[in-house]
Amino acid sequence: MACPPSKYCASIGLAAPTGTCSAGYLCTGGARVAEPPSGLCPVGFACPAGAVTATPCGTSYSPDAYQDEQGQGTCKSCPAGYWCTDSAVTKCTPATSQESYYCPASITVSGAASTRRTKIPCPDGTINYVDGSQSVGDCQPCPPGSYCPGPAAGFATKLVICPEGHYCGGSVDRATPSACPIGFYCPLETGNPIPCPAGQYCATAGLAQPTGLCTAGYWCTHVAAPDASSLPFCADLASCVMGAATATQTACPSGSYCPAGSHTPTACPIGTYRATTGAAAAADCTGCGAGVKCPHRGMSQPGPNCQAGYYCPAGSVTDTEHECPAGSQCPSGSQAHSPCTPGTYQPFELSASCMVCPEGRYCPTTGSTEALLCPAGYFCPAGTGVDVTQAPAAHACPAGYESSLRGLASVA
Repeated sequence: MACPPSKYCASIGLAAPTGTCSAGYLCTGGARVAEPPSGLCPVGFACPAGAVTATPCGTSYSPDAYQDEQGQGTCKSCPAGYWCTDSAVTKCTPATSQESYYCPASITVSGAASTRRTKIPCPDGTINYVDGSQSVGDCQPCPPGSYCPGPAAGFATKLVICPEGHYCGGSVDRATPSACPIGFYCPLETGNPIPCPAGQYCATAGLAQPTGLCTAGYWCTHVAAPDASSLPFCADLASCVMGAATATQTACPSGSYCPAGSHTPTACPIGTYRATTGAAAAADCTGCGAGVKCPHRGMSQPGPNCQAGYYCPAGSVTDTEHECPAGSQCPSGSQAHSPCTPGTYQPFELSASCMVCPEGRYCPTTGSTEALLCPAGYFCPAGTGVDVTQAPAAHACPAGYESSLRGLASVA
């Protein structure tokens, strides 16, 4: 009769089998040697001594076993940092393969038809740069400016650049990109949203660049985020500010003007003022009125009256900018110097008023700087404002009188 399974019969005339077949071989009956060449145990299986059928390493032998050699009686244990099939062992290489996973020492997962050690995907939103990784601790948060969708999203690549109009970073979920909020903009590869620059505004969510310049007559700057709890990235910032959400964030104040794109009001120039809000250009500032001064930038009302002894044309900067000349008077608030009228004079500069021509003298012209001595044969009462030699009827000594003296004030 034929040699039974698991045994071999090495010679003729035997009353019993010679012995048990060697480990690493299969003996299904009729074997003549302990290691029949046709019974060599295949890769991925274990064949202990006397084996009739091969034992699959990963399903029947051990959950984490493999065998990458023929003719073996046992399976090998898959080492930490590697992943295994029944017939092969492969080093865990997430950094090299551009995938994000790790290969633990003892955890097992269910496969389609067996339980075996395999690659364990890193959690969504994390990335692994460690070849030979054995622990989930090697899976680090995805770097700012990128997101890591992980196996749940069906992505094989371990990271994706954050798209325009979105941000990926901070304390947010790094498995998916988040839309850039209003008041911010997010160019390609943004970690935390960027506050809209001062002088510009960001009116809608999902912007890759600011909407545009703020409107003339207004200015735009950074402000504290009104509800930081709705902006998760704020948790990573010392202070959370946002840019303007509208082109008309703040009206330009009085005393200032704001061209388009202003990030702060510009003070009206010296010599001008602006009484109302909303000025868009320097031309919208009003020149200081005659008789008053505007000595400072950014004035919302003209300054006080011009000082006595000086005059202040429109646009004057100081109240001593223009000195009143001799022969003129400049009372407080003068917009121009006023020449002295006939009968008055003023020999000095910086005068607030003209002086009455004294007795015995005459001041015949406008703007007189001196009082002329009344000539002989004439008399000049106080305030004489005519050339007495040209008006003898009024100031000549009358008939029956004569005088060789100069400087007479009257006939008597």
